[in-house]
Amino acid sequence: MTQRPTKLLNKNFIIFVLAKEVSFIGRTLLRFALPLYILLETGSPTLMATILAISAIPSILFAPIGGVIADRFQKKKLLSLANFGIAIAILIYLVTLETIGIIPATILIMLLLLTFDGLITLTTKASVPVIIPEGTLVKANSVTVLSMTCASIITPILGGFILARFGLRPVLFTSITCLFLATLMNTLTQIPCTTRKIKGNFLKTVIKDFQIGIHFITKEKPKVGKVIVLVNMLYCITLYPLTTIALPILVTGYFGRGEEALGITQAIIVFGGTLGVTLITLLGKKATINKVRPLLFLSSFNLIPLMLTFFFNNHEALTYLLLVTTLFINFALSSMMAIICRTYFGENAPEEMVGKVMALNSSLVILGVSIGGYLYGILFNQFAYSPGVVLAILASASAIVAFFAKVEK
Repeated sequence: MTQRPTKLLNKNFIIFVLAKEVSFIGRTLLRFALPLYILLETGSPTLMATILAISAIPSILFAPIGGVIADRFQKKKLLSLANFGIAIAILIYLVTLETIGIIPATILIMLLLLTFDGLITLTTKASVPVIIPEGTLVKANSVTVLSMTCASIITPILGGFILARFGLRPVLFTSITCLFLATLMNTLTQIPCTTRKIKGNFLKTVIKDFQIGIHFITKEKPKVGKVIVLVNMLYCITLYPLTTIALPILVTGYFGRGEEALGITQAIIVFGGTLGVTLITLLGKKATINKVRPLLFLSSFNLIPLMLTFFFNNHEALTYLLLVTTLFINFALSSMMAIICRTYFGENAPEEMVGKVMALNSSLVILGVSIGGYLYGILFNQFAYSPGVVLAILASASAIVAFFAKVEK
């Protein structure tokens, strides 16, 4: 195995992070523009949420396979092929868009996007622990989350501007450019990998590795399994869709704003991630897994002022400001939880198990996002003019999750 670097911010790690950020921008442009385009074209929150839920099914099933692949194949090649694959899929989408219709074509591209997206995410997470100096995992995860936050700030502004001024196709071409550039940058990185050949039937190997992963998080390290289910999955059902589903519905529907306003609003909210990274850095070694439960409670209670404002206040500007402030704070808290959980997984799983743990986590997280997004769509369709009711339900549900999510080191 290649000798570990002596400092974190070395040339290889910087290229790795930049490639990750460019790829993330390309993929997130799609995830921002396509559901919004469907919402604006159809005016149906339920249809938008349903398309997102259906699109996530292959990535839920693919995640265990992705974990096997991330553990057994060269991560550098996997990242290059996955980014290149998404770029090709977008080109196909452009060709078939007018032939088969916007809704079926969008479902197909989202299916492919989320499947490749899962592989890229798993491979990236499994790569970080092996390309950094020992003892720097918290700092490395902070850097990667910070870079993702920066990309998340740029993307909605860029996507909203292009979509409002020029339409969907220029958004897709911008995404393709980013993904081809990320593919090139991936070829320049060096990621140590102990390649383990698959002996015999691939499906049997996947099932065996999946069973090993299940055994690890339920028998060897049950606390890791508890974090995956009680923290990550349930958080994604109750709170994660606030930004992905609730925000577009409220901004474009309830407040009647356009794509550019949504892009700017989302960028401001995502900027909260930088606050989360800063707070984690200040906490240092105190940023342990037992801090997750208080963060979940804070995320739940933070919804109450916004909920009350929707119930009792008729001042649109004040309500909009409080919406942005609430989601900004929640995004900061979610970034803190993400860094803590990712670090916890990296510290509690040996190298050959990291991909499997991340795969199981990704499967359940995507399942949580799908369930949560679908429920959000139904709730906002049912209470289109009463967002306070939806927020009351969500605040109660997330507080219950926090009550049971007690995790110790």
